[in-house]
Amino acid sequence: MKQALTWLAVLPITFLLLCSPALADQPQDKKVVILIHDFVDISDLEKARTPNLHALIGKSGTGLMNVRSRSGLPASAYMSLAVGSRAGTIVGAELSFNSTESARGWSLYPAGNTEAPIAGELYANFTGLTPPGQGVVNPFIEPVKTYATTYNPPYLPAQLGERARQAGLQIAVLGNADTRETLNRSAVLLAMDANGQVEHGNVSQTLLEEDPSFPGGLRTRPDIFLEQFSDLYQANDILVVDLGDTTRVEKSRENCSPEMLQVHKLKAMERNDQLVGGMLQELDLERTMLVMLTPNPSGEMLEQGNFGLAPILVYQPEIPPGLLSSSTTRRAGLVSNSDFLPAVMAFLNGNSNNLFIKTIPGTDHSLQALDQKLAFLIRLRQQRGVIHYILILFAILTIAGGYWVYICKPKKGSRFLNGLLLTTLSMPLVILFLSLSGYVSVWRSAFLLISLSILVGVTLFYLFRHNLLSALLFLSLVTMLLITVDAFLGSPLMINSALGSDSIAGGRFYGIGNDLMGILLASSILSVTLTVSSLRVKPLTKALLGLIPLAIVTTAVGHPHYGANMGGLITAIVMLGFFYLVVMGISLTLKRLALIGLTALAGVLTVARFDALFSANPSHAGQAITNLFSGGWLALLSIVKTKLGILGNTVYNSPWSLVLLLSAIILAFVWIRHRQALDEVVQQFPVVEKAGRILLLTATTVFLVNDTGVIAAALILLYLCSLLWAALAQIRPQTENGGDQL
Repeated sequence: MKQALTWLAVLPITFLLLCSPALADQPQDKKVVILIHDFVDISDLEKARTPNLHALIGKSGTGLMNVRSRSGLPASAYMSLAVGSRAGTIVGAELSFNSTESARGWSLYPAGNTEAPIAGELYANFTGLTPPGQGVVNPFIEPVKTYATTYNPPYLPAQLGERARQAGLQIAVLGNADTRETLNRSAVLLAMDANGQVEHGNVSQTLLEEDPSFPGGLRTRPDIFLEQFSDLYQANDILVVDLGDTTRVEKSRENCSPEMLQVHKLKAMERNDQLVGGMLQELDLERTMLVMLTPNPSGEMLEQGNFGLAPILVYQPEIPPGLLSSSTTRRAGLVSNSDFLPAVMAFLNGNSNNLFIKTIPGTDHSLQALDQKLAFLIRLRQQRGVIHYILILFAILTIAGGYWVYICKPKKGSRFLNGLLLTTLSMPLVILFLSLSGYVSVWRSAFLLISLSILVGVTLFYLFRHNLLSALLFLSLVTMLLITVDAFLGSPLMINSALGSDSIAGGRFYGIGNDLMGILLASSILSVTLTVSSLRVKPLTKALLGLIPLAIVTTAVGHPHYGANMGGLITAIVMLGFFYLVVMGISLTLKRLALIGLTALAGVLTVARFDALFSANPSHAGQAITNLFSGGWLALLSIVKTKLGILGNTVYNSPWSLVLLLSAIILAFVWIRHRQALDEVVQQFPVVEKAGRILLLTATTVFLVNDTGVIAAALILLYLCSLLWAALAQIRPQTENGGDQL
């Protein structure tokens, strides 16, 4: 009787579970499909007839991904995507095989052996592991892992595949970019686990067909490809798909005329689009994330100077279309290759608040809008060096000219020098607004920079012709206010400035860069010190009044949501300490300097730790401090080694080293050989001596603690030299032979 009652209770529930539409149709587990069409640019997507892709774009997020890796090997770009950080790998890392496939195409055949070994057997001999029966192996996983340990910092290969395996997710790979002469299975680097295995997939040439008219002699065979795609999609959670044909075209670049290369590329993209159309018919778009990306720039992109930005498309269920952004870039239309791995895992883990790659609804995400954004960034990069060299030239003329005019005492020249000084220090302001011109041409940008800076400099010269120090104070105050306000508004001027971030190089995407950080600190020290020193109040009141604006500047420089410059934050905190001691007239002993340094270090660690713990979108510093706490001393040593390497490289290669060296030599020469001039300045303008000491100490600090501190230090010393020349201009007015009385 009890059994009968039990069955009577169970049967209705079972019937409801099987027959109820609400329960039978409940969503299944999520899936991710990663489509690779390598060596493709935005302009290629615009030219090709790709109706399926354009339909997908209409409901997806689109953007530009920074794809820079740590080497020029195409496989390194795939490795960077797989590990979530900029990485490099070895030649041969792209050589993967089906376990049952003949491992031809590698250079380590045993002597006298004419027949290539089976890939699974070769893999077992190299690793001692059992290969997957129906999967894919990378026989060279051991040298790949060994090479990864030599990097600074070291990285762990195959993080996407390894995390998937640890989470119990099934991952597969399909397709290759082989030609008749070469093997290219770089897509396996995205899918394999730490053992160099992919449980399911096919990367063999059974997916290809002969085509003598196509570059490389092989191309993807659509019927077999789509059939295997359907099977692998249904059986796996993550599927990496290499469409292959665009890579084959790129490999034949040297053998094709530019016209025929473009013809072959467009044909390859149109065939890829047919594959995309077939795959879309198989996809359940209500539970599938679709990512289409280009890991490597094409030859045309490199010729344009674009070695870092390639198109990316991301479709996520129930996410409206728009421009892509990420926690790394904080820029509409820009993401980084380091965002790819965490974004995929966040989707699979059911994280609805995916900050790693997110879509900004309502934004123009068309290919035309992306092409315009990319063209602007390319022009900015092309003109960045010219703009820097113009500023460097004017800085050198100002530093050297001031020494000649006010130390060597010629008969004339002060009028020109004073105008030159104000023109040079006006250039950072003009450069901030130069992006409004669109960087149409190098000559136009150079003309606008020089002419507008001269206009501002000459105007200030005549407005303050009897007091060059007042002109310098006014210009510094305006510079401080403009950069600070821009930082609090999200840096709209700085990120599009030649003194700001370089999206193509990918060193920094948001906040305040080291160039403008140096200018901001220098202008703040100069304007605040000159202002508070003129007040007739007690030294303590002066110090406190000055610390308020300097603390605001420090926040703009180092706050994770504004400037996010940790090297700048250390320097700014040290600057606060120097300012207080100098204004109060307290001597700078080693003990006090050490206390200031420790305070700055503690402040930065605190800010970074709070950013890492409480921010959903931590800055670079927040991420670094997390790695530091998890990695311990080894992580700290790795960070220090990396920073020292960048500093040494910058000192050796940057033209700003000339400005730094020249200003240091001239200041030392004045200190040693022309002490009388300094004594005159100290006697008549004690405030100049105070501001000068703070500037010098701040420049030294930023050089030591910042990875590209040579640039910031050079700019701070430019302001120091300008301050000294401005003071001497009023102490030693020159009226002979046309000189101006100031």
